[in-house]
Amino acid sequence: MDISVLTINIAGVQFDWFGERRKSLIKEINQLNPDVIFLQESTIVFKSSYDQTQDISQKTGLKHFAFSPYGNDREYESERLGGVSILSRWPFKHVQNRKLPSGTIDKYGARVALMAMIELDETDVVLATTHLTWRPEERKVRVAQMETFLDMVNFSDELTIFGGDFNASPEDPSVQSCRDIFDDAYFNLHGDKDGVTWCQSTNKYIKSTWRGDARIDYLFCSKDIEVMSAEVVMKKENPVYPSDHFGVLATFNIDVLT
Repeated sequence: MDISVLTINIAGVQFDWFGERRKSLIKEINQLNPDVIFLQESTIVFKSSYDQTQDISQKTGLKHFAFSPYGNDREYESERLGGVSILSRWPFKHVQNRKLPSGTIDKYGARVALMAMIELDETDVVLATTHLTWRPEERKVRVAQMETFLDMVNFSDELTIFGGDFNASPEDPSVQSCRDIFDDAYFNLHGDKDGVTWCQSTNKYIKSTWRGDARIDYLFCSKDIEVMSAEVVMKKENPVYPSDHFGVLATFNIDVLT
């Protein structure tokens, strides 16, 4: 059985979300038609009772979803709460989240991992997503966050697919620690050629100059799972960019152990 998975940092409700950007993202998702989506920077707006994950779920038909906030103190004091989400065609057998080691520079340093289990053809599949700290000088923090995340998802007897915004290039120790245990879907088929998901040179929403173009968004899977396809998606204006990140879409075959 094949399962298609999309990961995308959707940049919360920034950049005119309630205008063209929301339409663009939902249009792209429906065209790609993934079975599972990992979202980062999904947002709840308390004042208007708006839940971005729920909205995307309703508009894409992925009716099973879970959300976990980052746990930032500053966000709890504001009208918006950001976090990570998993959306799925199939119901969850159970859901779990885990606090990750925090960045130390500001009140937005808190990070979280979210995991859910689904059953496909009588086979349990673990799905998980996270969003690691972004500051270049916090490489050691990202490594610690990834260690905690991998401890959470690394079931020796379960098929696992995970991904997210790691805020790290492929040579970063945090990404290398994943490759020691799991397969990098895009790398398996294309190597590290291209694959840019943070495209400062073309994406008009990116205003920062702290790094150039880079591959920082990933999908990984258990080495017993076959990667059928993997590509960078959502990288054109349609009519606007869906986010400041591009997405990664991969199709996995889980029949190898069934």
